[in-house]
Formats: sequence, structure tokens, C-alpha cells
Amino acid sequence: MAHPKEKEWDRLTVASWLDGCAADGSVREILELIIRACMSAEPEEISLLSNLIYTARTGSPGVPGTVDMLTNVKGGSQEERFEGGPQSIATRLAGRLGNDRIRLQSPVRQINSNGNVYTVIRDSFRLQARKVIVTIAPALAGHIIYSPPLQAIRDQIPAEDIYKAILKDFMRCFSPKAQNVQQWVLQRWDNEEYSRGGHHVIFPPNVWTQFGPAVTKPIGGIHWAGTEASPYWSGFIEGAVRAGEIAAKNILDEL
Repeated sequence: MAHPKEKEWDRLTVASWLDGCAADGSVREILELIIRACMSAEPEEISLLSNLIYTARTGSPGVPGTVDMLTNVKGGSQEERFEGGPQSIATRLAGRLGNDRIRLQSPVRQINSNGNVYTVIRDSFRLQARKVIVTIAPALAGHIIYSPPLQAIRDQIPAEDIYKAILKDFMRCFSPKAQNVQQWVLQRWDNEEYSRGGHHVIFPPNVWTQFGPAVTKPIGGIHWAGTEASPYWSGFIEGAVRAGEIAAKNILDEL
């Protein structure tokens, strides 16, 4: 159900909202830190509406999410860790499916449709199916060739500007001695072919109200099941599992 203020909130960035209600002081600093840590982006880049939705989705049916649930250890998103690492989920699922059904080192390049049949094209082979589930993030999904095509573009920030910003923070936290850096290692996840950014998609102003439903709405027989498509814990492994279950159920209901 749409909120009566959703368009108003979507026009604002988190930063512009903070300008009006928390212009100075430690409150703003804490909220900005939360945005950077949880969204891998700056408050100036994200619409207020998308941030509210992201926070609300840290709940469960009947329990709205909160900032505390998003950031806390006890009773929050950071409370538990996987024994053996989170990759154990994928490893165990792969064991149940069987190696003959899983193709590694075979990224999908193109998805063509011909009526009710879809052809998934990879470098070394083709696969036909009546339904397709795309589980990667929108920024990656946009690099697959579809009919119709999808595109994704992300601006680049000069590395030198990043060094200066990090050095400024280091000096503020650890004294001027921190400026004597011997070596830098800069990892740009937005330049990585199979990540293209942080762990969660970000929505600039005026994007969610126009294109938000496209994150989950199937296009023909192509269903979307990345963590962004989950109604709860979007951006987390929990959200990825939920989105996969929802997409699988929807397809089974259609077949």
C-alpha cells in the first residue's frame, strides 16, 4: 500500500532531510555513519523513502523494522554468525542439487525469449526453460542482454579524492601522525565485474516511486529473486533466501 507522503519523501535525499531536522551535532554524525556502514553510500546519494523502506524491512510480518534492529548486535542484524561461514548455505544447497546441475565459471551473457520458451546463453552452452529466475543484483542484471534490454550505469569517483577523504578521517581519529601512510590498497567494489557495488542496491531521489515495483515484478517468464526483492531483510542473506522462496513458489503456481 502506498504511503501518502511517498513522493515527498522520495524527492528528498537523506542528507537534505537531515538538513531540516538534524543540521548539527552528534545525532547527524551517528545517522550519517549508519547510512555509510549499512548502505555503502553517502547520505547525499540515497532518497529518504528508499532508506525508510530499507529500515522497515529489517522486521518481520507484524513487526516493523527499526534502526536498532538494523544496527544492533543483540536482537539485531549483527547478532548471529554462521558456523563455517555464510557460504555454507550455498555449499549445502549445491550438494543437494548435485554437481551435474550446477555450472561454475559460466556467467550468463544473454537471455532470449521465444514465446513461452527462454534460452539462457553462456560462453560454452545454452539452456532452454519455461521460466528463468535472476538472483543477482540489479546493477549486475543490467549487464545481461535481454529482450527488451536492461542497462545500468554508475559514475566513477577519482581515486585521489578517495585517498584524501580517508586520510582526513584517519587524521581526525588518530592524530596527524596518521598522514604518514606508507602504502594504500584501494578496493573498488563498484568496479568488480560480479559485484558492481555494495551489498544492497541504492535508490537516488525520484527512482523508487517510478521504478521500485520493477525490482520484483516479473517480465514474462523472467522472475527476479535478489535480496532486494525480499519484503523482509532486504540486503541480507535472510532477504536473499526469502526472495528465492517467493520466486520459486510463484513459478510453481504458474506451471
